[in-house]
Amino acid sequence: MKKVIFTIALLLTAVVNPLKAQDFNQLVTYKPVFNTLYDLQSTSSPRNIAQNPMDREDIHIVMTHSYYNDVTFQNKVTKYFYSETQGDSWSFIADVPIENSSFPNISLTSGGYALIANHSFTGGQMSVKVYSDVFPGLGSFNRLNPKNQFTNYSGLWGKVLGLNNIQGVGDNKFILISADNSSPVLIGKSLITSNFMNSSSTPDLDIAEGYSIAKSAGGKIGVAFLGTGVNMNDVFFMESTDHGNTFSAPIKIYDWVDNGSYSFGAFRTVSLAYYHNFPYVAFDVVNVNSSGSYLPDASAHLRIWSSIYPGADPSRSREVELPFTKYNYTGTTETLASVCRPSLGVLRINESLINDYALFMTYNVVTQNNINGENFTDVKLTKYLPSTLNFLGHLDLKFQGQQLDYKYPNLSEYSVGKLSLGMLVDSMPGSFVNGGQKSLATYYFTSIDQSKYWLWNPVTNVETIGSIAESYSLSQNFPNPFNPETKIKFTVPDNNANIKLNVYDISGKVIATLVDGYYNKGEYSVNFNAMNLSAGTYFYKLTSENFSEIKKMVLLK
Repeated sequence: MKKVIFTIALLLTAVVNPLKAQDFNQLVTYKPVFNTLYDLQSTSSPRNIAQNPMDREDIHIVMTHSYYNDVTFQNKVTKYFYSETQGDSWSFIADVPIENSSFPNISLTSGGYALIANHSFTGGQMSVKVYSDVFPGLGSFNRLNPKNQFTNYSGLWGKVLGLNNIQGVGDNKFILISADNSSPVLIGKSLITSNFMNSSSTPDLDIAEGYSIAKSAGGKIGVAFLGTGVNMNDVFFMESTDHGNTFSAPIKIYDWVDNGSYSFGAFRTVSLAYYHNFPYVAFDVVNVNSSGSYLPDASAHLRIWSSIYPGADPSRSREVELPFTKYNYTGTTETLASVCRPSLGVLRINESLINDYALFMTYNVVTQNNINGENFTDVKLTKYLPSTLNFLGHLDLKFQGQQLDYKYPNLSEYSVGKLSLGMLVDSMPGSFVNGGQKSLATYYFTSIDQSKYWLWNPVTNVETIGSIAESYSLSQNFPNPFNPETKIKFTVPDNNANIKLNVYDISGKVIATLVDGYYNKGEYSVNFNAMNLSAGTYFYKLTSENFSEIKKMVLLK
């Protein structure tokens, strides 16, 4: 293991990236966690990493592992790792369980204890189990088995979500969703014993890992999932406001149009996150047909949906803008498209500010580099800009040196201070599990320092209109009143000044961050699009280390 980690770690000394190497190394940190021959960590986008939102130092990772000589994977297991140094160092804690298992997914209880769901082979059958730790990073797990309540339960590909309440008799402790027609949504009533009940909702979750579950700070629980049967290649969303006991009727948020041949439809991955208490769903779209086949060497794209977007479902989602050349997938050992496997995560930037959040997304892109026709893949990171209702700035997270294969990028549902994500890195492209060349892959923890993201600065709608400024100033927006767009100008008299421009509603809540980064001396202009806001009075505030000014603007509808 040491040899493999050392070999890949040598490649971290510099970075192939539009950023200068020294800037990138300030922004991104990589830490090897463990290696594995079993390189199929997910059929979609996993949730292998969880950071405790109440204690930024505590981060948990799970992965499927097998040793190099275990070529039939009879001894593959779920390994659980824990860091109490915000990812600077990692400790192996336990195999969960010690029997054959795979495809783990992790969440946390409100006490910060690990809650792991995976396939595990116990009692003569492979099915989803949930394992609840009794203390953060301890590794003393209670096995919670849905079959103890539902003898016909045969769920696979489980995804678990710890809920906010852990006290009181009858409180719901977690939600488990899986590919099981009889009990696709289960409520865990205990973290100690196998006590499950059915939710009132029974969506058809037939597609392996074709679903995602998340919770909001306000207590909402959402489930996004791919449709099947007559709803094949569609995407749905449903929501609960009573801890999962009942869900709203699923709404179709993307509708595939069957033209009798291949046409754009949802592919393999949906990822859900709550940002400022509103649901956001990312999914990949490729050319598919009614039999479930797809064209890997045809065009593909990513889409983002939110309940706050203008318009009506299922036509509310929008294509994510990707400012780079896309290469088609021509390999045979992966189910990939030119862009695919999006993963959403929310970062709490400043713990002292209630509404200081940012939404990020990672995803895979196919490269033109290959070995024996099998394409390598890269990982990119992008940040959501509310004023544009889309993602801007796409940061390449690959190492320098030889081309490596980066798979299964996934963000912690919530990160604090620094963005936490995990991914598998391999020297060979493709999947050995599915017939690719044999090699050891290494699971990496990756940290992105939000306080230095100005080195990357994805806020591309900030325009420099002059280089001379004697003092700070904030101009009245124009036009004012406006509908739905207006322009705001400001000046900066110093170089490397930390500038933030926020928009607030009348209650003082931050509803948009237009500028957040370091700017040099000059005059700037930024556009604000309020198409998703109600008519009324809003305020915008420019702040730096030695300056603060606020102005009022009026939105008409």
